[in-house]
Amino acid sequence: FSERVVCLDAGKIIANAAPSEVIKNPAVEKAYLGE
Repeated sequence: FSERVVCLDAGKIIANAAPSEVIKNPAVEKAYLGE
C-alpha cells in the first residue's frame, strides 16, 4: 500500500498526504466525485 497519495486536478496538486487524509479532503471529493 502507499504511504502517500498525490491527487491532481487540471494539472495542479490538490492533495499530497496519507491516503486516510486524502479521502477526507473536500477538494478531492469535489474534483473526483463532483459536488
